[in-house]
Amino acid sequence: MNALISVPTILICTAITMLMVAAALTLHRLFDRREPATTWWAAGMWAGFLGVSFGATRLIMPAWFGIGLSNGLILLCMSFVAAGFTAFAGARPSRIGIAMGPAVWVALYAGSEVFREEITYRIVALSMLMAIYSALMVRRAWDGWKSEHLPTFMATALIYGAHGLMYLVRIPVSLLYPAKNVDGQIIASWGGIFFLEGFTLTVMSAFVFLSLIKERAERRYRLAAEIDGLTLAATRRFFVSETTDLLAHKKARGVLAVIDLDHFKSINDSFGHMGGDRVLQTFGAYVADRLEPRMVFGRLGGEEFGIFMPDFTDRQAGEFLETIRTGVEALEIPFMGNPIRITISIGVASVRDAGLDFDHLMAAADSALYIAKDDGRNRLRFFSLAMRMHRIVEGDQESRVGLADSRLSRTGIRIQVKRA
Repeated sequence: MNALISVPTILICTAITMLMVAAALTLHRLFDRREPATTWWAAGMWAGFLGVSFGATRLIMPAWFGIGLSNGLILLCMSFVAAGFTAFAGARPSRIGIAMGPAVWVALYAGSEVFREEITYRIVALSMLMAIYSALMVRRAWDGWKSEHLPTFMATALIYGAHGLMYLVRIPVSLLYPAKNVDGQIIASWGGIFFLEGFTLTVMSAFVFLSLIKERAERRYRLAAEIDGLTLAATRRFFVSETTDLLAHKKARGVLAVIDLDHFKSINDSFGHMGGDRVLQTFGAYVADRLEPRMVFGRLGGEEFGIFMPDFTDRQAGEFLETIRTGVEALEIPFMGNPIRITISIGVASVRDAGLDFDHLMAAADSALYIAKDDGRNRLRFFSLAMRMHRIVEGDQESRVGLADSRLSRTGIRIQVKRA
């Protein structure tokens, strides 16, 4: 097998690939500075390029250069790459951690003549350090997958997991079949396989870096479309989409609530739009911290929000929403030395009473909301079929059930009622 693999050719290909990846990442960093991990990965590829290039000169250069410095730079490459994954996860890489692997290698190589002379010792030490770095990157990739679910995180864990396993296997192999130094050249029956694996890792690393950067950018744009920038609730479009998907499962239970901040215009008039924004931010954060699994929370527009609670009964939804209402009533929102107090009105409709059609469910919750506001605000009202008759009795008093005809996704029930 080793005869079929030209080690010098593999080293040249590895060095050229690292050079290309380093240049591409550096260029990307110059034009897009949003992703700090790019700096670390670029530095890692530059260090790897130098390390592999120096290693290729071991037959003509002193051992300290072609072996000692070369392997130190390769370990620094792995250290920088690991730091890049740390930065990609939003954490600050440890300078001590970055220097630890290369420092251990330099200390062993410079401080022990036996270590410098004994090939097996060097192979075991290098393999252990490489396996540790690989384990760190697998851990970071797994943590990243749990937090962001970027597909390439799973590929990263597999690639670096396999790399670490290869170097762990190299330890017993090097002990059972020791490498030999022949005229300054290290000869091992298994050596070519590991050089080939190193080249493969370089190519796969380039795929990992560029794919993660691309997926993070796509996720950033997707979140911008799905998340309201002020309140961090879902946008109206995403809220409608998610709720419609949940309704499509034909669940027997489910409750939709429409929440309106009472007298919000007077808040804007009294405290300005900055005060109004502070109120919206605080309210959004308060509700988001109390959401239960699978609930969908979104900003429908202005000071109006929606919560869809799949599989909730009316009683469960009422208890949860009443807790939100009383909690918001007790809030004091500081703004420029003045506390702002707010209340909310809530209209609630269940799948049982309004059906599985989103427009019908939304219109029903909206009708209940405006009943709550007409009844004095700062209260919760459930939609009931009696509200249809209430609309007919009230006739043209549009304020009683609220501006349905002019609102998007408020058509179903109200159009039916008007025709009645």
